[in-house]
Amino acid sequence: MLLSINDFYFIFELIEAEEAMLNFLRNARAKKVAQIDIGRGAVLKFLDDLGRIDQSKLNNKMRKRLAILLEELEEARDTMPDEKHPTMQALEEELKNRQFSSEAELREFMNARNAGFNERPQPDLGNLTPSQLHRLFSLGWWDAGGPVKLSTDITEAEAETVPIVNNVRLMLRSILARSGPKGLKATTTGNLPRSVVNDVAQGLMDPLGRDISELKRGKKAINEDDLHCLCVQRHIAWVAGLIDLIDDYWQVTPPGQSLLRPGAAAELLATLFATTYKNFDLAFLDGYPIDNSLQHTLPYSLWRVANLVSGAEYTTSELAAIVLHPETLRNGAQPAFENSPGTLAERIADSRLFRTLVWLGCLEYVNEVRFFDEKYRVTGLAAKIFRTPDFPKP
Repeated sequence: MLLSINDFYFIFELIEAEEAMLNFLRNARAKKVAQIDIGRGAVLKFLDDLGRIDQSKLNNKMRKRLAILLEELEEARDTMPDEKHPTMQALEEELKNRQFSSEAELREFMNARNAGFNERPQPDLGNLTPSQLHRLFSLGWWDAGGPVKLSTDITEAEAETVPIVNNVRLMLRSILARSGPKGLKATTTGNLPRSVVNDVAQGLMDPLGRDISELKRGKKAINEDDLHCLCVQRHIAWVAGLIDLIDDYWQVTPPGQSLLRPGAAAELLATLFATTYKNFDLAFLDGYPIDNSLQHTLPYSLWRVANLVSGAEYTTSELAAIVLHPETLRNGAQPAFENSPGTLAERIADSRLFRTLVWLGCLEYVNEVRFFDEKYRVTGLAAKIFRTPDFPKP
């Protein structure tokens, strides 16, 4: 169902939406997005929320508008397919020809089925068992007993050629070189000053080329906000604890200084990798909706990427179909926007996962002119960083 931005604002005004959702709408409006396609789940959620509104507190205009909106949502609910989850379909097939003499017998059957299911490799999950998938999501690499080991067994020369390592090191060195006793004075908006931006711009590694194009435009003054990859990577370094903003002064922290030493590039790469996919809010990268499904299932996607053949090439849609968790693909199966050539899941994956993997050296852009279906080449670096020794190959 296509819902206008104005209708979104009206709904969120009535249900008192969180600030994050309002920020999403502001970004969408700023990008001239007029409508957003929502799925059946969102339709049902809006109907439930709006059904709780006390209409006696609304004026006549708002009541009329709400009535029209409810009618449109109800029509969408009645016409949109109610697709069952594959797991529920399989369960219904198993139960179809079985008879149970008691509730206890049914419970025993379900317990046995669940126990077997949790330890059985599932084709829908890349041949992982549900138990393995649970460990991947809940323990990852951040827990001492987690199934993922982030390795620093990478040569210094290899790590130094990774875009985010190069850019963050340039930034840290510039801040240190230009700092006084309190650090380096930030701009009034809390960004890096132009002096640091100019320092980094001279050696900036920008695989997509958008920041390089901005620099070539010949602007007299380049601010941090003008260079997307520098701005985002500064935020990642901040979340990683490599820099800190204290009393409006940027400072390089002791961990940040330590990772500038010779031979520490691989450790810096692993630190930035871990921070990007665990602690950094990737929704910061674009104006698409907040998607907790992608963020939560990133360990699965990274495991799939780490098992791809080095040198293999995939378009965005092909790569998304391989590495995204099936539930993420199902949740984002609607078009990203009106007349979009790609689904919402594909566009979010491209913006938040594939492009950051390019910054981290695990994917490369293939220079082909494409419209909303970029092409990537696997470098093999993900397999060196992201290791799951106890997991099978997908």
